[in-house]
Amino acid sequence: MNFKYYKTKGIIVLVAILIVVANILIKVFDPYADILIEGRFKEEIKTISDYLDVFGVLGIVGVILWLIDTYLWKTWAFSWLVNLPNISGRYEGILQSDYNGSFQMHIVLEIRQTASQVKINGYFANLGTTLQTSTSYSYSELITKGQDGFYTLSYQFANAPNLTSTQIYQHGGTVSLKYFPDIKSLKGEYYNIRKNLGTIDVTFKDKKLLGRYQ
Repeated sequence: MNFKYYKTKGIIVLVAILIVVANILIKVFDPYADILIEGRFKEEIKTISDYLDVFGVLGIVGVILWLIDTYLWKTWAFSWLVNLPNISGRYEGILQSDYNGSFQMHIVLEIRQTASQVKINGYFANLGTTLQTSTSYSYSELITKGQDGFYTLSYQFANAPNLTSTQIYQHGGTVSLKYFPDIKSLKGEYYNIRKNLGTIDVTFKDKKLLGRYQ
């Protein structure tokens, strides 16, 4: 976990508050732990007590930060803390390339996102077909906010063809996509090491990720 997308003052204040709250919880819980262990939920209480003894304040703070980073940052309650739009999900659209003069493909981008990182997988198919021809994955990603207030997703990728493909070879490249929240769309350009240029235009379709073209 890193905090590059967190607001600096916000994360400092949050951690300070969590440390204070965690200390209070431990002081309140400890005197009653032995009594509660004899009760109905003795196994559960013993587990919590053991956890607090081993991990203490740092453990509680770590768990809460993990919950925020993975899930809670998407809610309005933490919009003050994370300077990032939620772009996770499955996007479908068209890739336009200058390969052989002019070439189009179906493209699906699946984005997995937490408050601290984003990962992108791509799935491609020729126009008029549903046969997946290649896949890609990102290995260096960055989301930045422009002067116009809109966010841009930039990443480097590696692409590998399916075993049945005879026209595509393994290659890498760079993608830069601007996010338009009103229409939930990503639009931008790409460049690969084979010196092909092109555009990508995809629109949000579903929160569910399939891990394939179709």
